[in-house]
Parts: sequence; C-alpha cells; structure tokens
Amino acid sequence: QIIGGANMTTAVRVSEDLVKQAKIIAKLTKDQLRVKLNIGL
Repeated sequence: QIIGGANMTTAVRVSEDLVKQAKIIAKLTKDQLRVKLNIGL
C-alpha cells in the first residue's frame, strides 16, 4: 500500500508539472502570436 501511495503522489506531481509546462507553452505561443500580429500590422 505504501508503494502504491508513493506512486500516486509521484503521478500527481508529474501531472502538476505537465500542467505548469502546458501553461508556460500556451503563454509563449500567445506572446509569439501577438508578436507576429504586431509585425503583420
């Protein structure tokens, strides 16, 4: 049970990290789109 609990905790941490990375990537993509739009204008 302890091993299972540890695996669950690790899975939660990994998913949280993935969410953080996804948010960062989304922000960078938005910034890039904004820059492209500004250059286009």
